[in-house]
Amino acid sequence: MQPIKGNSSQRKGRMQLSISQEVLDRIEPLREEVNFSAEAEQLFSAIATRVERQKWVQRNSEALHEHGRVIAQTGLAGTEFDRI
Repeated sequence: MQPIKGNSSQRKGRMQLSISQEVLDRIEPLREEVNFSAEAEQLFSAIATRVERQKWVQRNSEALHEHGRVIAQTGLAGTEFDRI
């Protein structure tokens, strides 16, 4: 997975994580080759996007279903465009 190149001058914060010793032992020799901070940031961003989208769907579920019912009844463009 290639890290997304971003604005390197962005303000950064810190986060404390608990990671199993087994994983730490495996990644320690790779620190020179892999920017784990950038990789983790990319994964966290993807997780946040996924959860935000799920929440949006939940918040708008009723409206989306109603919109689907309207389309099923009237067609996508509406009856004023039915020319067949």
